[in-house]
Amino acid sequence: MRDDDFLEIEAMRANADIAQQLQWPHMPAKPITTLNIASIDAVNADEIKALLQQHGCTLDEHAEHTVLTFPEGTTRKEVLPRTFQARYDIFFPDGFFIQEVYIRHKQLSYIYLLA
Repeated sequence: MRDDDFLEIEAMRANADIAQQLQWPHMPAKPITTLNIASIDAVNADEIKALLQQHGCTLDEHAEHTVLTFPEGTTRKEVLPRTFQARYDIFFPDGFFIQEVYIRHKQLSYIYLLA
């Protein structure tokens, strides 16, 4: 074995150790019942609202925001690494899944439906 090969193998082992240390811890899923979200004003807002209702949500619309109430058994899990905005995966009891981004300075969440 050449010295270059030995150094390359040692470098790969060191990188693997660093990568293992950087893996994010598993965040537990926690129950969620309600969420204040930005008003849904997308082009397809009626379709989005209907889809959320189809999966057991209720929407209480106010002037500046909407209160989204989830069906019993819905859980929310933080997505790591943490960034300026907190990010969450929300899992419904029927298997439906959405993502949330919480904007701290607005104290409001935006939801994203993944196709």
